[in-house]
Amino acid sequence: MRLRVRTQRGDSVIEHAAGTELARENFWGLVTPTLARMQESKTGRFLEIGSRGRSGITRGDVFAFPGWDYVGFDIMAGDNVDVVGDAHELSQHFPCNHFDGVAAFAVLEHILMPWKLMLELNKVMKMGAIGVFVTHQAYPLHDAPWDFWRFSDRAWAGLMNPATGFEIIETKMSEPAYLVSRWAHAGVDHGDYEAFQASSVAFRKIANTALSWNVSVADCTGTHYPGT
Repeated sequence: MRLRVRTQRGDSVIEHAAGTELARENFWGLVTPTLARMQESKTGRFLEIGSRGRSGITRGDVFAFPGWDYVGFDIMAGDNVDVVGDAHELSQHFPCNHFDGVAAFAVLEHILMPWKLMLELNKVMKMGAIGVFVTHQAYPLHDAPWDFWRFSDRAWAGLMNPATGFEIIETKMSEPAYLVSRWAHAGVDHGDYEAFQASSVAFRKIANTALSWNVSVADCTGTHYPGT
């Protein structure tokens, strides 16, 4: 299957990905080695934020490492959800210094205040605990109006840094894509410049943070996920 995109600079051809290329560039490119790093510890507690099978996919079996306790957390009840709550208020649901591993997939774009999420994670993660996020650098709007952010690989440093109590282990952008505007003009002629559907980060808690953000979601918006 091929899709030909014609721009002012010429034609670009989008082809069906070969198996090896897709394996190298897919959403899981940074996740697999991070999960392996977590499993170097034979016991632990794992938190998945956004664990509900919204798209018919759940990953509890993937993250239920032998010897580990898995907790699925989501803002709505559903399959693979153990605890229902808002990720902006994690410390209201879990003890401090509780989790050894954390993951979130296609969730960060729906977090109104991702910096507050990091401060909450700092409370509930153990020192040295590892996390991995996969979200979007470029992707269609979805679950509007609760679709707030897109992240490049450089954006993670604003959330994971010594002030918030984290260090970045690695970042990666994957799933290359072309942005094609409905209306063509000079300002949106991106030519062959690529975007990426996935932006990933692996990170580690290195300190307890002194920062706080005493602002609730209700202080910012009167809507509720998934758009009511």
